[in-house]
Amino acid sequence: MERTDTNASRTCIPQKISSTVTRKSTWTWGRGWQMAGIGFELKKVFDKHTITSSVKGFSYAIFVISGPMIISLVMIGAIMQMLRLAEVPMAERSLFGSIIMYSYIFSAITASGFSMVISRYTADKLYVKDSSDILASLLGIIALCCAAGAVVGGVFYSLSPLPFVIKLLSYLVFIELTIINVMMVYISAVRDYKKVTLSFGVGLAAAYLFSVIFIALKVEVLTAVLAGIAMGFLMNCLFLITVVKGFFQELSDRTFGFLHHLKKMPLLLLTNFLFTVGLFGHNIVMWLWSDISASTMDTYLYAPSYDTATFYAIFTIIPALIVFVVRVETSFDEKYKNFGNTVVNRGTLRDIENARKKMASVLRNELTYVFEVQLIITLVSVLIGANLILPLFEDNPQTILLFVDLAVGYFLTYMTFFVITVLLYFDNQEDAFKTALLFLATTVAFTYLTIKLGPVFYGLGLGAGALISMLAGGYLLSKTLEDAVFRMFTKHTHFEFKLRR
Repeated sequence: MERTDTNASRTCIPQKISSTVTRKSTWTWGRGWQMAGIGFELKKVFDKHTITSSVKGFSYAIFVISGPMIISLVMIGAIMQMLRLAEVPMAERSLFGSIIMYSYIFSAITASGFSMVISRYTADKLYVKDSSDILASLLGIIALCCAAGAVVGGVFYSLSPLPFVIKLLSYLVFIELTIINVMMVYISAVRDYKKVTLSFGVGLAAAYLFSVIFIALKVEVLTAVLAGIAMGFLMNCLFLITVVKGFFQELSDRTFGFLHHLKKMPLLLLTNFLFTVGLFGHNIVMWLWSDISASTMDTYLYAPSYDTATFYAIFTIIPALIVFVVRVETSFDEKYKNFGNTVVNRGTLRDIENARKKMASVLRNELTYVFEVQLIITLVSVLIGANLILPLFEDNPQTILLFVDLAVGYFLTYMTFFVITVLLYFDNQEDAFKTALLFLATTVAFTYLTIKLGPVFYGLGLGAGALISMLAGGYLLSKTLEDAVFRMFTKHTHFEFKLRR
């Protein structure tokens, strides 16, 4: 690479490459890795710099990030309550809970890799202002997810002794949730979150209403409830598709055009897939090998106390998700783009290094802030939850003890997730992949080790694996920040040169 005097006003970009870059170009390196959509809306709100806008911004983030999940949980909770009031036997309620849990977990895993690839694909299309293929890609990704789901669900339920109707309805719920997971990528690009929430609300109401109607028609209770949920999620899917179709109105014939991105960036798919498997891997290990595992209808393995504790623990990390999105999108992002634009717009070496240092400093401060805020929230949640709240709902002391360990584990898990996200900001797919792989391997290995050590160690495996992964990922991120200028030249600018040539 050609070098120049740092005191000169000449650019440090090699002449051959810099000639392909316009003077006022804007840098977008890694921009597609973000949870596209919410950042743009948050910027509009927070740029007003008032107390009211700050409150509105945080409320908006809470609404967008956790709204659909909360609505879905309300739906499941309402139906569970309905089953209790109907005096449905515990065995059937356990079967219903297992069906929903498996559907949520394995739909998230099935959609995870595809979601990351399609997120990059839509971001790239939107950046070049070419949305003609986006609606077609939605049809393609739905077809691909249905095919993958057919294999997963087909193999699983072919070995189950459950009645055919229950297997069919369970499979439909699983497929619908898989589609909804992928749809959220497109919804984030549309950014019409009011309609999204309305969609989930309509689905919730429809699921409950259809369940009541089917029960009134003397349909067997479990079948009625599953049919109602399947109808609710179907309406949810159709509503979301209508929202996307209303925004991306052009339908091309490039239904599987996104497969080029899949071929070009396989690490994207693998990174998100591995992390998502790791997110639930400790549960699966407990189902398979622990002494607290149980079985429902010779089909579903589960660990009642461990799974319940996991459910409660996941709620404790919602604040970290919100704070991370808000702080990254409103503070770090500005310095991040300034660094890139300094390089692309022919800044001196001194200007580029100063921009890099400011970017790195802001990022470290923001990640530290998220860590400290979530640490306090986790500690408070553990103290209040374990001593005051959970005893009101749970009579199993093991669940409460596991909640403490898993709350800490999920705190460290999502710190790892934030590190992976920032690595992808810098298009460092290799290190993001390594961190995700390490997270999966260590959490599974340590969880299995805790089973061998005995019940007193249950729940510690997730935290141990996440801690190692967080530290390793943090080291790789530190190296990425140090090498940001080098990565800009060797990855971004060279790629841009090839593209424009």
